[in-house]
Amino acid sequence: MVDNYDRLEFQSYEKLNVTPYQIYKSKREHKLAVFILSRGIASFLSNNNFPGLEKVSNKLGQISERFMTEKEKRFMLLLK
Repeated sequence: MVDNYDRLEFQSYEKLNVTPYQIYKSKREHKLAVFILSRGIASFLSNNNFPGLEKVSNKLGQISERFMTEKEKRFMLLLK
């Protein structure tokens, strides 16, 4: 289902370059990746007949911003 989609919601997650298998990454980086990935999933579903998930997506975006360092915030702004 995602293969046929433009994947804009998941670009932030991919740019973080944090996968579950990278055990040398910090706990904070993994938490941030989970929140950003969750936000992408909620955003994707809200655009596909699940409008209630838009609020969830926005809240996950706010939470992920709290976990970001200033460098990561600047990097994410470049993606938009």
